[in-house]
Amino acid sequence: MTLVKMIRHLQEKNAVPVQRMCVTCRYFDPFVHRGKGRPYHCHFVDASFDRQEFRVDCRDHEQADPAFRAAAWEAFQTAYPTL
Repeated sequence: MTLVKMIRHLQEKNAVPVQRMCVTCRYFDPFVHRGKGRPYHCHFVDASFDRQEFRVDCRDHEQADPAFRAAAWEAFQTAYPTL
């Protein structure tokens, strides 16, 4: 998740283009499966996944609207504040 935070920071500074990460995708649902080993959900493939399966360049990515991206990012900041 540290890599995701670094990419996001660079995107915010307009140093890199928007990447096709789960956290910016309209199909991503963060922490929908709380308390389980696979907390994230991808509505594109209708499957849960864990940190090791988190993508930073997904070919099925569709950029979410700004409000959704902000909410998804807030969920990460809450879950992983020290990364």
